Amino acid sequence: MAKSQNDQNDQQNCINLNVPSPEEVRNILFSNSNSKPPVFSDNWSATALLTPFGGLDAQSPLSSSDELVVARIYYNAVRPDHRYLRVRLYLLESLLYYDFLFETNNNQTSWFWLVSDPKDPRPNQVKKAFGPYPTTVQVPTTTFLHDKGFSYIGTWKVVNRRCHGYCAAGPQNTPGTWFSFLRKSNKLSRIMNVNNTNDFNIPVLGAYYLVNFLTIKKTNKKTKWKRIKCKPTSGNAPSPMVNPQDILTAMANPPKGASQVRCRPKNIAAVIPGLHFPKSQPKAPVWTNQVHSICYMMGQDAYPYHCQLYYDYTVNKAQVTVFVSQQKPGNYDTRTDLLLPRGRRGPEFSYEWNKLKSQWQASCHIPDAGAVAMPVPNFVQAGNGRCRAVINNPYFGSRKVTIWSVELTSPRRANFWFWFNDQQQGIVFSVAPATSLTMIDYQTFVQNPSFSPSTFNDLTPSLPECKLSKAEIQKLLFTLEGSF
Repeated sequence: MAKSQNDQNDQQNCINLNVPSPEEVRNILFSNSNSKPPVFSDNWSATALLTPFGGLDAQSPLSSSDELVVARIYYNAVRPDHRYLRVRLYLLESLLYYDFLFETNNNQTSWFWLVSDPKDPRPNQVKKAFGPYPTTVQVPTTTFLHDKGFSYIGTWKVVNRRCHGYCAAGPQNTPGTWFSFLRKSNKLSRIMNVNNTNDFNIPVLGAYYLVNFLTIKKTNKKTKWKRIKCKPTSGNAPSPMVNPQDILTAMANPPKGASQVRCRPKNIAAVIPGLHFPKSQPKAPVWTNQVHSICYMMGQDAYPYHCQLYYDYTVNKAQVTVFVSQQKPGNYDTRTDLLLPRGRRGPEFSYEWNKLKSQWQASCHIPDAGAVAMPVPNFVQAGNGRCRAVINNPYFGSRKVTIWSVELTSPRRANFWFWFNDQQQGIVFSVAPATSLTMIDYQTFVQNPSFSPSTFNDLTPSLPECKLSKAEIQKLLFTLEGSF
């Protein structure tokens, strides 16, 4: 019997890209239920790598505003109403060293400019102290995540380690901060701040785009944390110490009687072994001509999207990116496929889950939805990318990791940040500050796969145009950042 026209259309509109069902996506993400936000220890120390937001060079008081920063961090909340956070910062490229202490006492916070030895890791060693200066930031409580309404949003690999994720919306319901905790140990692994406004008023750590924790351990509660004794400093505070610009302003303007302190590469290597800024730029990583990846994307919603990437630069000369997101909160019930033909903009296809047939079914399309054509395999080099760090440290799950930045100047100023392993496989793809995509955590990265030609079919002739409101179209359209 000949197939009906409807059956033929159904077959054409349901290309098998092995996209999981809404239930499967949720089951994969929530395979390890961990709904309660963790409580921080009341006394701990940590080492971390801080990634700045981009776009500040033009107004930065420092020669480099977007270099990576290595940090030693000390936290104490043994007395819940009298908390301390000390952050010692080593600038990777300019080799400057800063030491800031924040003290929150009965919800009032002061900060201090400390002069200390960058070689000495002891949490209480201080040569001089300047302050106190007022600030509106608050040293977090041990129950910070619960108090601020953070919710469990799934478990996936973050820099090659499975982590539980928590997110809370900031002002105007924007996702301000994402916390990741290692699944096995429940130790803090990464903080991601979507906005550069420090939505949750966390000292220093809320002013950087990413904070990747390499070590975090409890410290002895008997360690003496006393108020820094110093003579009150006359004059205005160097900075309110809230947002990224404030941090840079403080770094460039030591208080009277203080000065900037230099550090050495070996001081940085003592904090994060195996990390260094390359003396000469290594060869930029290049995608193979065919790439397939399953990943999780963090956009402007307070949950991760399930994503699948099909990239074929030479044979099929197109890219398809599949996004599975939520229309109804908690349900991954919306699918959007973006087709990017090589050399031109492409359409976007909307799918609905057909429960009776247990399959995704294309319903409509938006013509020329992609902001750009598919990227070239050497997009790092093509964007004049700079290697900002080389890391040989087992924490990152690879023999060598390189971190690259590409400046974005139009239509706004930001930085793309790319992390690659020694096999030129992507680990992280991100942009900050972001208007759409902010982060892609690659779960798989397969080089040189073979694709069925049907993977890249253009369904436009068989689908009507989507009849959507302006607001719905804006939500569906993925800009340059989302095209990867």
